[in-house]
Amino acid sequence: MHYIFPFAYFFIFIADLGMAVFVLVLNRKSRLNILFALYSIGTALCAFCYTVLFLSSARESAFFWIWLSSIISSVTIPISIHFFLVLTEKTKLLKKAWIYLLLYLPAVFLLIMGIRGERFVKDMVAAPLGWLLVPADDLAVLIAFLYFTVGGLAAILQILFWRNSRSSNLMRKKQSNAIIIGLFLTISSVVLFEYLLPRILNTPLPSSSYVSAFFYSTSIFYAIVKYRLMVLNPQSAAENILMTMSDALLLISSENRIVSANTEVAKIFHRKQSDLIGMDVSTLFSQISLFQKETLEQLYKNGPIRNSEIEIRFSSRIIPLSVSVSPITDRNKLWIGNVAILRDITERKEAEAKLSEQNRLLDQQNKQMMNDLKIGQSIQQSLLGDVPKKLGNFLFFLEQHPFAEVSGDFYDFFEVSDRKVFFLLGDVSGHGVSAALITTMAKTIFNAVVRGDLSTAEVCRAFNRKLTTELRDSNFYITGIVLKIDLEDNTIEYTNAGHTLPYFYKKEANAVEKLSTENMMLGLIDANYSNKFISLKKGDKLILYTDGLYEVKNGRDEQYLNYFDKDFLETACGETKNLSRVLFEKAKTFAEGNTFDDDVTILSIEW
Repeated sequence: MHYIFPFAYFFIFIADLGMAVFVLVLNRKSRLNILFALYSIGTALCAFCYTVLFLSSARESAFFWIWLSSIISSVTIPISIHFFLVLTEKTKLLKKAWIYLLLYLPAVFLLIMGIRGERFVKDMVAAPLGWLLVPADDLAVLIAFLYFTVGGLAAILQILFWRNSRSSNLMRKKQSNAIIIGLFLTISSVVLFEYLLPRILNTPLPSSSYVSAFFYSTSIFYAIVKYRLMVLNPQSAAENILMTMSDALLLISSENRIVSANTEVAKIFHRKQSDLIGMDVSTLFSQISLFQKETLEQLYKNGPIRNSEIEIRFSSRIIPLSVSVSPITDRNKLWIGNVAILRDITERKEAEAKLSEQNRLLDQQNKQMMNDLKIGQSIQQSLLGDVPKKLGNFLFFLEQHPFAEVSGDFYDFFEVSDRKVFFLLGDVSGHGVSAALITTMAKTIFNAVVRGDLSTAEVCRAFNRKLTTELRDSNFYITGIVLKIDLEDNTIEYTNAGHTLPYFYKKEANAVEKLSTENMMLGLIDANYSNKFISLKKGDKLILYTDGLYEVKNGRDEQYLNYFDKDFLETACGETKNLSRVLFEKAKTFAEGNTFDDDVTILSIEW
């Protein structure tokens, strides 16, 4: 007698029983564990039947053991499919009664057939390596056998492939792949031992079906151990989390003793984990009142402590920690200890200190810059000077509101004689310090080119020529309007160089005229300029302004430009003095709290 097959099957019997015991010891309440254990016990019993089968010398004895194994296997296969339905979380399907009929009703049918004496095996033939099985001719038996073997394997493969396609979890894919490989090894070994080798060796071989099935069981067991196919034991899972979490974690008993500490605690305190167990936690945190026994006892009444910051001191360094401590209670709500989570926040504290220093330096630089800007504002204001309140019959009202501390708007008032006065209102492109510096240069140039015998057009041409030279390497330009006021005949000569159009209110006609001479902006290219004249009578009003006034928007994203004409006419036709102030307040009201995005300068000239 050859002992190859008996030995192989007996080894499978022991291994399958061992796997069943393993999963049940880990967690006997898990539905997955129970199903896998039942499957393993079933295959183990079948393997045992085959062990005795190959050791039997009598034909009738062999028939008995093959009959018994066929009855056991008829239940084992649906348990295997049931296992995979639970594994792949087909919860809705498993709530249906018909799925259990589909799984187990054929098994009941085969059991009844087996009890009645109907067999999957027609005959047993003795051979050198052991008993050879001759399949039954009964069609019903053959269909039932194919249903379970081929149909069962196909169903399991389909479930696994579906799980792989639906899951984005890498661990789940590895689990499924391990079992799929085991299934293919099972199928391949069946083809090899049952069909190919007998033909290659030209001799029939005993059945090795449960040797092949062992690949399948082993693949599931491998997935359990290697890829944590299921939560086998809540306690082992909790211990794994405790030991692998990135924060330091302490379990403290009601006697203030350390029950468990993970590797992060050992790293912080430079001690072995084994040395920490059983230590009084107040000794470990000798300088921290939080870990005194009285404080920890009070947590049960007062509630947990969240993210409290402490420092532990060693001889050469200080480690800042963020600490959270919560009480632990048993099933009867009695306090049995505490859990403490410690996080080393050294890097965060260093980053905060670095950021604080950077903020301090930035604040210092900002204060210095603001101080410089205030000095610049004072200097710019002194350079701009004051506008006279009254000259001849003319009243002058000025409103200036810089966007920042210094302004890109500027003005100049220049008396060329007792009778004639030049006035310039300009707006440098952009705003801020750069624009403010350009205003200083522009004011100086304007003072250099103004002469009493020149027209406003001639002044603009000379002014522009010098500006173009000075600004040729920059992106700046200036819009402006130049007035030449004759205080005796009450006329104003003007040249508008690309500036916003002044509004001229004629009281006699109760009408508004916009003053334009369609000239080039200043500082871009050499150009000629034209001029025009207006005469003022009692009650007439002229207003000059920069574009910051009408570009302001309200909460509905509407520009004041759309309402400026109406507000000017309504205000100008009244007896209001200081039209500049009134129009600026109207613009502020329209803005509904929105800030002006540019410098605003308004000059009103009123008779």
